[in-house]
Amino acid sequence: MHLFVAGVSHRSAPITVREQVHLTPEATRQILGELVRRDEEMAILSTCNRTEWYVLARDGRTVERVAARLAGGDPSRLEPYLYQYEDAAAARHLFRVAGGLESLVLGEAQILGQVREAFELARQAGALGPILEQLGRKALEAGKRIRTETAIGQGTASISHAAVELARKIFPDLTSCQVLILGAGEMATLAARHLREQGARAVIVANRNRQHALQVAEACGGRAASFAELEPLLASSDIVISSTAAPHAVIRREMLERVLPARKGRPLFLIDIAMPRDIEASCGELDGVFLHNIDDLEQVVAGNLAQRREHLEAAEAVVEETVRAFMAWWRSRAAVPVIRALHDLAAAVRDQELERALRRLGDLDPRQRQVVEAMAGAILKKFLHLPVTRLKAALAEGDGLVYLQSLRDLFGLETEVPAGVIQPLEAGRKGGSPGMGTRG
Repeated sequence: MHLFVAGVSHRSAPITVREQVHLTPEATRQILGELVRRDEEMAILSTCNRTEWYVLARDGRTVERVAARLAGGDPSRLEPYLYQYEDAAAARHLFRVAGGLESLVLGEAQILGQVREAFELARQAGALGPILEQLGRKALEAGKRIRTETAIGQGTASISHAAVELARKIFPDLTSCQVLILGAGEMATLAARHLREQGARAVIVANRNRQHALQVAEACGGRAASFAELEPLLASSDIVISSTAAPHAVIRREMLERVLPARKGRPLFLIDIAMPRDIEASCGELDGVFLHNIDDLEQVVAGNLAQRREHLEAAEAVVEETVRAFMAWWRSRAAVPVIRALHDLAAAVRDQELERALRRLGDLDPRQRQVVEAMAGAILKKFLHLPVTRLKAALAEGDGLVYLQSLRDLFGLETEVPAGVIQPLEAGRKGGSPGMGTRG
């Protein structure tokens, strides 16, 4: 069995590709239910900047089936943008993702919660087995350690904050601006809070559910509105930051064409940080409308990277330590049935010979019988201790299959390597299976 990850991210694919493969929780459940096969495990992570699928399988065919499904049956559409990692390299990639090391905003904190939700969703869908469950635990462990043991997440650490930084570049003095926030989720809430901290004069939060908008508005000292008020709000606002969960565009070109005359030539700056996008791309073609999306934020956060990269080495050390621990745990699973079978065989021999010896000794008092039984048990335990310890150590180091096979052959143990154990036990490969890209 091997661990695979394949996917697209902001590093390998433009936003037009990423939004095509972005998955809602409902769509994720459906794919997990339909494509994961018996004895396989799968988890899918889909955020504004990446969609990745983690698969435990004997080969890469399930990985390719997911790619085909996301590409509408034609995986060649995704080939130029796909990257794939295997075994230890796959685990390393996830741990770097969880630590914010693969994020658009280096060290951003939101991704850790998104990883947690992805593996919980896989568990609820019945697609999470013991290997991916442990992988998910280790990813969360690595992400938390990177945040507590390094300073890589200090300062601006979210896409929402980067959006506000872009707004400040557009209007250095936000005190004279009216800013409209579309959405009431985590990213919208963070954006609203950052705007108020930067002194925005008026922050208006609009959402389809006005009660949700009210909660966000109260938290940032702004006011709430409903989508029914969207057009007049667009007419009066200077900056719009949009981050809804809508499956379709919230702001369309024809809507802005109706609104623009009322603005009397005042520029309108739109910052779309939703996935899929909230604002039709053609809106940026209108006179006086300036549209930015997630990919445009990369230039904004570039100035923060130099300081954070000073802490990258410490974060990478945490990742590597966690990879070694996970791979050692995974390999050691191969020893469990063999050790159990060896113990059972030795115990059967012990019991048989003990019974024969006790018959020959005749009547023994309880204390004498206890001493003989204890001696037999101690001999068995001490005899097995060294080979079992060395087998586990060899497996943890990645070269234990020879030991494992030798024990099985020498003692005639009828066991197999359990499903889910990495085989062959290797350090992990990075690359793509036929027809899949390797960009990352």
